[in-house]
Amino acid sequence: TLEPLSSRRGVKITAILPPVMHARIGGDACMHALLNLLDNAIAHGDENGNVRIACSAVAGYVEIGIENEGAWVEHDSARGHGLGLSIARTIAERAGGEIRIEHAPDRVRAVLRLPAATDAAGRRSHQLRRSKNT
Repeated sequence: TLEPLSSRRGVKITAILPPVMHARIGGDACMHALLNLLDNAIAHGDENGNVRIACSAVAGYVEIGIENEGAWVEHDSARGHGLGLSIARTIAERAGGEIRIEHAPDRVRAVLRLPAATDAAGRRSHQLRRSKNT
């Protein structure tokens, strides 16, 4: 989805992801939040830079970090950040999670933190998805 933007800006995307991880959030909502965060990282990071995505389990949560090279740019909006970040934050909060921004002079990292699903919850959501397709 974001390949045209990343190609136009010369941004390389690298993902370090586990084979499977379940969070308590709908698939569409999760994808919407991730796309907004990735779009921000590509659009506001350094041209010809790198964007790294990593996912891990931390104390009952799934954390997805999206890091780009470049300086933090403060946007003026009701939430203190850009619209895409505000939308992603609202999605995360509705799911019982949060988004935090970590920035240094040469990089920015957005962390999407969502409650982890138990194995049973993960299986239930998988079964529901499968039954909707049949």
